[in-house]
Amino acid sequence: MSKKHKNFGRGSLSRRAPDGSKVFLTVEEAAVFFNVGKATVLEWIKQGVVPQYNISGRVYFNKEEVGAYWAMFK
Repeated sequence: MSKKHKNFGRGSLSRRAPDGSKVFLTVEEAAVFFNVGKATVLEWIKQGVVPQYNISGRVYFNKEEVGAYWAMFK
């Protein structure tokens, strides 16, 4: 998979899924949500295997996009 970087405003971070859960996750939140170590999420970034979004110098993931990647390995 190729790396996907997008830059957009902080307002996008407040987006919520229909169930009220967060749409975008930080590295730490992604690690907790997918029950993996932070090092695993950082490896995903390094390998470029999941799309990431850079917002104000921080990396975020769309929960659905990471979930689709994670489902391939479960």
